[in-house]
Amino acid sequence: MPIIRIEDPKIFVGLSTDDARKHIAEHGYDIRVVQTHLVYKPDYDPLRVLLIVEKDIVVDATIG
Repeated sequence: MPIIRIEDPKIFVGLSTDDARKHIAEHGYDIRVVQTHLVYKPDYDPLRVLLIVEKDIVVDATIG
């Protein structure tokens, strides 16, 4: 699958987890979903979107 650059991962804020996963996968990126801002792993990947989710809604998103 070709990779389509995601310029601003904040575009996923407000989407359901499933909708965000679908859009991110369509861009060729990997996805990591966490329930809190405090659960970051040090394995940075520029082709991964980290979704911070509360009650199945994306509340923040970053690349890495």
